[in-house]
Amino acid sequence: MAGNNPVALPLLLTAASLVAGGYSWANTPHKLPLWWSVHGHPVLWAPKWVGLLLFPILGLLIPYIMYQVASRDDMLNGQSGESAYAIANIIGLPSVLLFVEYVLVYLKAAQSSSHNFPSAIFTSNLALWPLFWLGYNLQFVAPNTSIGVPVFTKDADLWTTIHQRSGWGLMAAGVVLFVFALACPAGLAFFVLSLVIWLGAYVVVVLYSYYLSQRPPHAIAADQGERELDQTLREPLVSEA
Repeated sequence: MAGNNPVALPLLLTAASLVAGGYSWANTPHKLPLWWSVHGHPVLWAPKWVGLLLFPILGLLIPYIMYQVASRDDMLNGQSGESAYAIANIIGLPSVLLFVEYVLVYLKAAQSSSHNFPSAIFTSNLALWPLFWLGYNLQFVAPNTSIGVPVFTKDADLWTTIHQRSGWGLMAAGVVLFVFALACPAGLAFFVLSLVIWLGAYVVVVLYSYYLSQRPPHAIAADQGERELDQTLREPLVSEA
C-alpha cells in the first residue's frame, strides 16, 4: 500500500503519550479511575500503572491491527494519491483520538483531586475525530474490502457514491455532536443523547449503504444524472468573445 506511512503517526503519538504519562507519574495517586458515572464521578479504579499505560498501549495496538488487516487486502496494493493518504489517516485515527483524550481528558482527571470526568472535552473529541475527520477521509477511499463503510455490492461507482454521501453524513453528525457537547451540561440526558448521535450516525450510514445497494442501477444513475444537470444549470453562462 503506497502513500503516507500509516505506522509512523501511531508510533510517534505512542511515544508522546509515554512521555506525558511519565511526566505525570509523580503527580498522580497510586490508584486511578478507569470508569465514571454519567455524572462524571469515578466508579471503577485501577493501579496507577494500568491507568497511565492503557491509552498508549491501545493507541499503538489498534492501528497495528488495522494495518495488518489492510496490508492483506489485495485491492489496496498499489493504491496511491488521495486514497492511500485517506486510508493512512483512518488507520492512524485511533491513535490520534486516544492521544488527545489521554492528554486533555484522562491525565486531567487523574491529577484532579476529585477525579471528575470532563465530559464536554471527551465528547467534543468524539465529534471531531471518529465522526468529522473519519467522514472527511471516507470520501477519498478507493474500493477495497477492509477500510471503509460496509458496502453490499461490488459496483465501484456505487462504492464511491456511498462513501461520498456517508462521509458528508458523518461530518454533519460530528458538527451536531460537537455543538451539543459544548452546550449541554453533563448528566444522564447528556450521556444518552451523545451516545445516540455518535453511534446512531454509524448505524444510519450502514443502513443507507444497504439501501443504496438494493436499489436498481437505473434509479441510482437517474439520481446522479439529475444532480449533474442541476450543477450544470447552476454554473454561470460564459460568453465567448
